Amino acid sequence: MEESNNPLIVAIASVLLSIAAWAKNKLDVDGVKKDRAETKEKRDTDNALLNAKLEMMQKQFDDYKETTEKRLEAGDLLMKGFTEQFSTLNSNVAYIRGVMESREDYEKTMKETNKNISELLNVMRSLTRTPSHTPGTRPV
Repeated sequence: MEESNNPLIVAIASVLLSIAAWAKNKLDVDGVKKDRAETKEKRDTDNALLNAKLEMMQKQFDDYKETTEKRLEAGDLLMKGFTEQFSTLNSNVAYIRGVMESREDYEKTMKETNKNISELLNVMRSLTRTPSHTPGTRPV
């Protein structure tokens, strides 16, 4: 009887081992599925955070770009105004320099004219003076 029980025990043991292996595999597969689901959820969360950060950075970049373009336009207008003012200033300085040079020439001419007039007046005075040794009633 021992021999007849032996195949039955082996069969029951095999069935039990198969059930245990199946249960272990089922638990392992369920564990892998659970790990994959957790990994997927974590990856999706990380992706969502990265996308949110990327959108925020894109918005900041767009705002910065817009602000920079406005500042550049304002700077261009300011520089254009400075250029026009410097051009006007240069023209005014050139005009004033010309006036000053003309004034200097005028003053020089006036000094020479005054000197010539003074010399002429001195000559005329000397010609109109009566000599002191000649009496006033006597002709010269």
